[in-house]
Amino acid sequence: MTRANTAVSTDSIWGVVDFVPSAETNFPDYRNKTIIMSDLGASAVIPREGEKIRYYQQLAFSDVVDPGTGRIDKQKDYGPDKLFEVGCGPMTFAFHLTCIVPMPK
Repeated sequence: MTRANTAVSTDSIWGVVDFVPSAETNFPDYRNKTIIMSDLGASAVIPREGEKIRYYQQLAFSDVVDPGTGRIDKQKDYGPDKLFEVGCGPMTFAFHLTCIVPMPK
């Protein structure tokens, strides 16, 4: 039996950060995979080894793409704090994830 591999390309841009949640985190069960979708974009919480979490945040093109070149502007500041601000700032959640310190690169 032969299987064809297919790929789908999207125009999504994602920011990713690994972190260890702090004691102030009140997210119900961050040890389960969670995807949050809204009109503003999507976020994903993926558990990793130990107590670590990988957080994905969909970013708006207007925030990361240089309009002159049409390419991602790597000079823009999109560190962990900015990713959390983008993901949680415009949306209202009953729960929040806070981190002790981002994981080293």
